[in-house]
Amino acid sequence: MNNIDRRHAPETHPSQAITELIKQVVNLKEEESLKRLREMLNQGVPPAQLLGAFTEGMRRVGIMFEQGEYFIAGLIMAGTIMQEATDILSPFLLDNLSQPHSGTTLLGTIRSDIHDLGKNLFALLLHANGFKVVDIGVDVEPETFVDKVEKLRPDLIGISCTLTGGLEHLKHPW
Repeated sequence: MNNIDRRHAPETHPSQAITELIKQVVNLKEEESLKRLREMLNQGVPPAQLLGAFTEGMRRVGIMFEQGEYFIAGLIMAGTIMQEATDILSPFLLDNLSQPHSGTTLLGTIRSDIHDLGKNLFALLLHANGFKVVDIGVDVEPETFVDKVEKLRPDLIGISCTLTGGLEHLKHPW
């Protein structure tokens, strides 16, 4: 499924390489950061550590957006980089599951919102920590959440809402 060769030893100190990877994400260097991701996987750097680097890069981009250093295009680009990185890392994070089942989580994005990057990243982290995840998608009616909860009886429920238009649907009288 993936062509990563893990036989090579790391060429630089992991923390230095991770710091450089974070900088590439913050500087929105899509091709460079994904190439470096693949190289570091080949070198045996733990996938969870690499995911952490991309997450930290995203966090820093968010701060720069809040401070007016980046605009919406920067957020979109960072989201694209993060999505591509999680696509690469997912098989490695999910292959290493050795924990017992930790419970079931129901996830979805509320009606009037179609953003799913955060939801998908959260689902990946839950999977990597032994949770069964039932993802019911985006633009989901409040009633659908209620129906799924009644049928599945999940241990956790996660409702994503990025746009203010979705807030009114979170006030639904459950």
